[in-house]
Amino acid sequence: MPRNNTPISGGSTLSKREWQFDGWINGVNTFALATELRGTELGQLTNGELYGKRAIRPRRGGSLLGSALSGNEIDGLFQYKEGSVNDIQALSGGVLKKYNTGTGGWDTISGATFTANIS
Repeated sequence: MPRNNTPISGGSTLSKREWQFDGWINGVNTFALATELRGTELGQLTNGELYGKRAIRPRRGGSLLGSALSGNEIDGLFQYKEGSVNDIQALSGGVLKKYNTGTGGWDTISGATFTANIS
């Protein structure tokens, strides 16, 4: 499908020069200063996701994942995958836990401790 390269003209409140928007093809750039961002980059995206080349849509929903973890806050939530193992794990209160799909709870993984409430 050929691309439409017709520039968009500015309105009465915009400058009179012509400009062309080509989407956010470079995605989210959280490292550059606001003055260093390209026209194809976003500086921040909260509860949204890039869709295709030119669109932003609200982040698709989520669901409750088990009961609450012990500890004051979650210091990390990640996927651990090796071979046939595919676990969701979390650090909370200095303890490593994995999500148990059978019980809907979190099982402690013994053998190591971590610093709690990492900032």
